[in-house]
Amino acid sequence: MKLAKVIVACDLSETDKVLFQYIHCLQQQIHIERIVLIHVLKNMEGFHDLLSGEYERKIANFINERYEKVMGVNIPYSTVILEGSPVHEIVDWVGREGADLVVVGDKMNRKGIVAHKVARRINAPAVFVPDVKCPFRSILLPVDMSPYSRHTVEWAIAFARKWHAELTLLHVYGLPPIAGSALALQLGLNETTLQQTARDRATSLFNERLRPLLDQSGIPYTFETIFDNGYGISHVIKEYANQHAFDKVIVGAHGEGAVETILFGSVPEGLVKENLAVPLWIHRNLNR
Repeated sequence: MKLAKVIVACDLSETDKVLFQYIHCLQQQIHIERIVLIHVLKNMEGFHDLLSGEYERKIANFINERYEKVMGVNIPYSTVILEGSPVHEIVDWVGREGADLVVVGDKMNRKGIVAHKVARRINAPAVFVPDVKCPFRSILLPVDMSPYSRHTVEWAIAFARKWHAELTLLHVYGLPPIAGSALALQLGLNETTLQQTARDRATSLFNERLRPLLDQSGIPYTFETIFDNGYGISHVIKEYANQHAFDKVIVGAHGEGAVETILFGSVPEGLVKENLAVPLWIHRNLNR
């Protein structure tokens, strides 16, 4: 497993140090060939005359000094200073230059518009880092049992193998819309029976589609199912992740570029907005 190019979105705050520490942790087990540090100067129109000469170089030097204190110079890196909208500039730069991973800090406001739009539009895997736990020993992997799940599980297995980590696969299930309707009474549909049926179906699909892959991998894992009692799948995953203090959450997303929710996935989009206490890695299957 290797990452040819990792992009780090810097905002000049203390959060940058957290991102550098995360990369430092990551490179202990994953080969990183090149790192690009990007900072976007926002709302600068009309203020250039107030800045000292070569301000872009001075900003780059500030970022570089912080970076090298954590990372040293073992991995080739460069620093790019842009002006404009952080979302547009980061997405546009990655679209032109490519990236194997985009690292974004929680300070960029996971619950706000910047992180949300970056995650939704970026044509690359992305990880959102509120804090760093190193090494990664416990990984939460939400699965929806769709055909796409297998690809994400395969990738998560490779990641877990590097870190000798344990996987917890979590499936959050709900009831079909008919369950709460008047028609359900006429059809004799019992909510408890429907819940059991949904859980049994999820377990059956897991045994059929994912268990053989996991058993063959030799990676220690557990499979959990939780009923969504109306809070929403993303919220249930967030509560479970925070409660059990996982080191990382990996979730699969489908599609590339500026895609609609149906392709990006309502769960990864929802998790970007949630207040996760652990890094959230959105793995994109760009070769679907």
